[in-house]
Amino acid sequence: MQAVTVSIMMVLVAAFGTVAVAAYGIVFRLYSFLIIPAFSVSVAASILVGQSIGAGSGDLAIRLSRIASLFNFAMMSVIGLIFFIPAESMINFFVPGDMQLVESGSFVLRVFVLSMPLTSVMLTLRSAFRGAGDTFVTMVLTLAGIWLIQIPLAYSMSRPGLLGEFGLWYSTLVATMLNTLITVVYFNSHKWLKKVQH
Repeated sequence: MQAVTVSIMMVLVAAFGTVAVAAYGIVFRLYSFLIIPAFSVSVAASILVGQSIGAGSGDLAIRLSRIASLFNFAMMSVIGLIFFIPAESMINFFVPGDMQLVESGSFVLRVFVLSMPLTSVMLTLRSAFRGAGDTFVTMVLTLAGIWLIQIPLAYSMSRPGLLGEFGLWYSTLVATMLNTLITVVYFNSHKWLKKVQH
């Protein structure tokens, strides 16, 4: 699913030229590396939630999910800050001397790292849903997040009459906020624990 999303985003990015394509390519590879710790914590959260539910404690599953989410948020905030401040140097490492690409890439990198703490919360909570056996809603949230939120936002916000290329990057942050909010609301509803209660 991620490959499809990246492919569609690349088509939208390509409309803004080779510099935008190169910037997106570099930043996406960096982002894919930086987000690995968040995936690791989310997998651990899924296991802990499954064990808690197996022990018959939905309350413990909720508590562990919150702790894992807060830990992930804090960790990715620190990692994001480390890469946010020297963003120009990070991009320059890959394309030394290309100031236009460094300027564009550093902007994209800063927007992407700003989204990482929220992404980590979303990943953790959705892993908790999977650990509780609520895989269908997790799938629906993922598909809706891509096809009903992320892609439409990227397309609409990047129109020439709106924000253009900047809208393409900002849409990533806005989509992450919306997807995380929806995930948190569903988590707080405790409906993902219904399988345990039944």
